[in-house]
Amino acid sequence: MEPNCKNCELILQPEFAHCPGCGQKTHLHRLSLHDVVHEAVHYFFHADKGLFQLIRDLVLQNGRVAKEFVDGRRKKYYPPLTFFFLVIAINLFVSTKTDNHVNVDVQQKYPELTAISNPVDKAKWIRFYSRREHGIHLINTHANTIGMISLPIVALIFCIFYWRRRYNYVEHLVAGMYMFGFTTLVTATISAIAYFLKINENIDYAACLLFQVFYYTVFYRNFMDGKYWRAFFASLTSMLLLFIVSGTLMWFYMIS
Repeated sequence: MEPNCKNCELILQPEFAHCPGCGQKTHLHRLSLHDVVHEAVHYFFHADKGLFQLIRDLVLQNGRVAKEFVDGRRKKYYPPLTFFFLVIAINLFVSTKTDNHVNVDVQQKYPELTAISNPVDKAKWIRFYSRREHGIHLINTHANTIGMISLPIVALIFCIFYWRRRYNYVEHLVAGMYMFGFTTLVTATISAIAYFLKINENIDYAACLLFQVFYYTVFYRNFMDGKYWRAFFASLTSMLLLFIVSGTLMWFYMIS
């Protein structure tokens, strides 16, 4: 047992099973998936001020939030898995409500199609762009599933970049829930604003991508107490990998 509570720093007696100050267990071990799921189930329906406190801390302290949670201050912060599930639900709502890729007249949206004189080629390109619109629609309507698939991939990339450091994969996964969750919340907000202001989608995508790389870099630099260059290359690699995988799948879908 630690001589001080890792959550509130209160001095503990050997016989204490829980901290008398904050109620956190005194006998802590390294995080496991069981711990993460247990915390999520316990707090899932208690979206109180702790959630907004977490968002504020993720803005001001970013990676230090995950560092403190992983290192033992688990009563201080809103549970990572609960936060992640809540955010991807919000993102799914925003994605479906702002989806403008349903029943699209591709010849009107892509006027360059009118310049194609060969009817066979024109039909081929109309089908290509129609598949593209439908593919984006599928992404928007399955944003929650995509988020749940992307998170472990991002966590794995960062785990590889920091392989010889102190944290294991599950602990990187927990950090990713905070990091990925927060960036998803911000990019969903950016996309909603872009939709209502009728900003070009490419500008929206570029802004979201740049923000993600920036936040990932700052977050992991503070989470690992390391160098910015390593955090930047890990961030860039994770985003490029997701882009390549999703882009390749989309391409095969459009030409199939």
